[in-house]
Amino acid sequence: IQRALDSGHGVYFTTPLKALSNQKYDKLSSRFGASNIGLKTGDHTINADAPCLVVTTEILHRMLLVECDSNHKLHETFHKTRWVVFDEAHYIQDESRGHVWEETMMLLPDHVGMILLSATVPNIAQLAAWVATIKGRACHVVTLHRRPIRLHQYLFSGYSDFFRLPDAKNELDDKDIVQQACLKARRDCGLRPRWWEDVPPFKDSVRGETFTKGFPNLFQCLPRILQRLLDCNRCPVIVFSFSRRDVEIYASLAYEYSKSNNHPFLWGRWRRNLDLLIKEKLDKELKSLDMEMPFVKNVVEMLKIGIGMHHAGLLPQVKELVEIAFDKGYVKFLFATETFAQGVNSPARSVLLTEVRKFDGERRRPLKAEEFTHMKGRAGRRAKQKGDSPIDKWGNVFVAVSNDPKNPLDTGELHRLLYHPVPPMYSKYHLSAKMVLNTVNKDFTCPEALLQRSFLHFQATSPGLYPQHFAAFAKADINIHTIAHMQDKVEFVKNFLREKGFLNSDGGLTMKGTIAKDLDDFPLLEAELMFSPMRDWMHANNWAAALSLLLFSQGRGGSRAPDLPAAEQRPEHLRKIEQELRAMIKDYNDSFVKEFDFNVFRNSLEVSDIFPKTARPELMAAMEAWCNERHFINIYNMVNTGQQQVIHEGDIMKNMRKITEVLKKLEVVSTCMDDAEILGPTFAAARRNMFRGLAAGNSLYSDPGHNDIEDSENPDQQAD
Repeated sequence: IQRALDSGHGVYFTTPLKALSNQKYDKLSSRFGASNIGLKTGDHTINADAPCLVVTTEILHRMLLVECDSNHKLHETFHKTRWVVFDEAHYIQDESRGHVWEETMMLLPDHVGMILLSATVPNIAQLAAWVATIKGRACHVVTLHRRPIRLHQYLFSGYSDFFRLPDAKNELDDKDIVQQACLKARRDCGLRPRWWEDVPPFKDSVRGETFTKGFPNLFQCLPRILQRLLDCNRCPVIVFSFSRRDVEIYASLAYEYSKSNNHPFLWGRWRRNLDLLIKEKLDKELKSLDMEMPFVKNVVEMLKIGIGMHHAGLLPQVKELVEIAFDKGYVKFLFATETFAQGVNSPARSVLLTEVRKFDGERRRPLKAEEFTHMKGRAGRRAKQKGDSPIDKWGNVFVAVSNDPKNPLDTGELHRLLYHPVPPMYSKYHLSAKMVLNTVNKDFTCPEALLQRSFLHFQATSPGLYPQHFAAFAKADINIHTIAHMQDKVEFVKNFLREKGFLNSDGGLTMKGTIAKDLDDFPLLEAELMFSPMRDWMHANNWAAALSLLLFSQGRGGSRAPDLPAAEQRPEHLRKIEQELRAMIKDYNDSFVKEFDFNVFRNSLEVSDIFPKTARPELMAAMEAWCNERHFINIYNMVNTGQQQVIHEGDIMKNMRKITEVLKKLEVVSTCMDDAEILGPTFAAARRNMFRGLAAGNSLYSDPGHNDIEDSENPDQQAD
């Protein structure tokens, strides 16, 4: 980055997540000066003309698609760009988003260099060979085979002491050691109360919800564990759990333990500086009424005694405050989901996993080696500046062994997690309908050409170069038959687009296709909605409600299925919108299914950007109410009327911002339609109504003022 700035050239720094982009912008601004660094994530744009621009990979991908009409146009747009940095490059194997990484790398002009960063790409030589092939020049591999900060790994059960595990040397011996450690941990707690027996009702401190069953693994013994970690000076600690509910229960337990024992984990000038940080950051973004919302007030109260909570269901402003406070050392115990390991680059002295199995949306399964690697990688803090001594001599990884007889842990499974290497990375490339629309009839970027240049094609046609990984690729079903199916799929998608009026008989774009190619998420349905008779009677706020049905997405944190009002109790116009959209989705689904053979396409056909798996009407009335200037707490209460939570505030905010982003795009693309003078102002009004209050808030990272509040030493040194 410094070389590019010195020579007057440009750099793009891409990340997979908006939260990570915000954090990288903050760090790079501090290092290179705010005037040299910009940010573009979809939610926020800051200093967009800066020579170094931090973006999500999807943003850069979209820029390349817009400019890919010709090689000349691409080179003209990126003529000053010298480097693109792909942080967390292993996202190339992400099931739903990996194709974006591959296409971005393939579409970049040849003069632009690429730097791929990752800790979990074991078949790095193969990836480098593919990059060299598509760029026409050498790709250099730089590897570090040992951690800068070594790790100590421990097993423990709820009431057992921490059992230190040796480094892997002899596989048979290590398996015996893991088995002995599990037996010892279970034996140590044999006479103690078990967490699944006789647990009284528990009221959490975040939302005031009362739980009577389904308690997490370490529920009754957490206070003892926290005290043990404090006593042996292992803080700060990131405590990883795999559901939002468990995160909130554990954080509440820690808070109640601290309050009942009058034992805050943060005090003195560090507490005063944290108060200044909270006042400086939240007072700018949240009004006094916002600060009184329980899911804001309670999380801030926890933070003030050194307890942090982090998951995707929190308000973005609150989540970023926790990140900043943790990064500055004001948090002793951070309770988080694994997204903290993926999206935030903030290490700790120790990491604790409350269990080694997770529910992935379909089934409860063991953690994957790469997931464990990312989480344990947060243990051990390096030096803050080059030449300084590391903050930690070693990092600590504590892994909880479940005592539940109904869910016994396979020691072989645990051994694989602790000692086996990360499996090879393989491509999940697929061609989306949007990509076909953007590249149809373009010689150098046509869908067929992209498929031929993809990492998927490279792995399918040259696995013999890397025989040690061939079995893994075969298991992943990466072979020449996959490529043949993908080629068939291109023709199928083109035929589907012709049938639905996005392509004409000659394969060129129609007006509807021209509009759809510039939209995201579900571009075909969004364009279809613009051409449907519904547009004649829908007013601005109806569009926000309609888009919420298409775009609503929610993490796995909801504790139960939503209880929607009976159809007859919902407003008639919302029922009509829902009925029309469901009919539209069904029509697309029926047309899609009847045209292809599932037996042929099941492993290679991606339909995620054509229609949603389910229509989600939960936010329709709430989004209309928000457009009519209701306060956020009213919106939250509208969709969370039961005892247990249905939709987290962060999910509501995420969908508000997504709807705003789509409305902005609809406003732009509507300019080429016959009734642009009606649709354009309608979309503009809907966007203005959505983009207000908390939904229009800035990232806390956009103001680097928190860097002025510094301590000469880290607060965890109090215990040293």
